[in-house]
Amino acid sequence: MVVSPAFLKTPGDILEAALVRERNAHTFYSEALKHAGSGPVRELLEQLRDSEYMHMQSIEKKMAEMQLG
Repeated sequence: MVVSPAFLKTPGDILEAALVRERNAHTFYSEALKHAGSGPVRELLEQLRDSEYMHMQSIEKKMAEMQLG
């Protein structure tokens, strides 16, 4: 999902768009890991996947704090 900045009018819009992007990135790295062997490339993909997961948690926490979802 591509969202034009013009449609991001509220904090909720911004957080929802960010969450979608983080989920997509997490999925991308998770899928890439299925094809990665061992070694530094795998380690990097795991770190990137885990980073995206932490970002998702952070955004979801902020949305809960703001009672957005």
